[in-house]
Amino acid sequence: MGLNIVHWLGAFLLFAAMALLIVVSVSAPIWDNVGYLKGYINGVSTTWGNWGVCTSNGCSSASLGYDKDFLRTATGFDGAGNAIVSGLSKTLILAPICAGLTAIALLFALSTHLVMGILASLAALLALIATVVFLGLSLGFFLTARQRVNNNYPNSDLSVSSMVWLVVAACGCQLVAALTVCFTRSRRSRKARDAEFSTVPAMRSTGHQEPVTDYYASSAAPTSTSAGSTGPLVGDNTYSTAGHNNTTYAAPVGAYNTAETAPVEPMGATTTSGANGHWWKRS
Repeated sequence: MGLNIVHWLGAFLLFAAMALLIVVSVSAPIWDNVGYLKGYINGVSTTWGNWGVCTSNGCSSASLGYDKDFLRTATGFDGAGNAIVSGLSKTLILAPICAGLTAIALLFALSTHLVMGILASLAALLALIATVVFLGLSLGFFLTARQRVNNNYPNSDLSVSSMVWLVVAACGCQLVAALTVCFTRSRRSRKARDAEFSTVPAMRSTGHQEPVTDYYASSAAPTSTSAGSTGPLVGDNTYSTAGHNNTTYAAPVGAYNTAETAPVEPMGATTTSGANGHWWKRS
């Protein structure tokens, strides 16, 4: 039970990391008040988000990479666009990718099976690596832009916003989750197992067998009318059967040839009659 508590703690941390990365992914200009950098450029308020920039004069269209021309126009300062490193701005696409990897790890963590727990741990580790890479690239982009704006442009002041700390918190959650979601144990209660086995029908013992009736040893067995005969295969002409209305049966074919000749025994017969005895005793 204790292992499962640790596992579910890791699953909750994965959910928290996913939620944080989703917030990062919908920052400015989609959510105009949320961004990585906030401050003034040439006296104009700006918010730098994942897909563009919002200013007091409006927001740029959401796109992969920053639009330098919009920043020049919105701030009224031609040099503002030079603060942007276009190549680094395109790496912000990693934000929704990291959120998706974290969601996959969370799906694996919803099961308490040991194999699924290991897969959840590996997926969380992969999401952590991607988020750390994203954090490094985003910091490189935004810190470079802040330094260029604050050092070179008059009446400008940019500072790191809370969005960066959301990414740092997501990294911490993923790290702890990667170390904990693999600790799980799939156990069913004894009551549940007993209820399952109670539905299985009990197997009948094969040790007891019904006794086989020896009809030839019983009183109802057919008895021959000839002395020494043992059944219908011997050379008697008729036999009677108790309980069968004393029906007279013909002798088997080939039992006797004629009255003047010796009896011809059928194929496979072992006896002829009680008077003659067994075939191996005849001279």
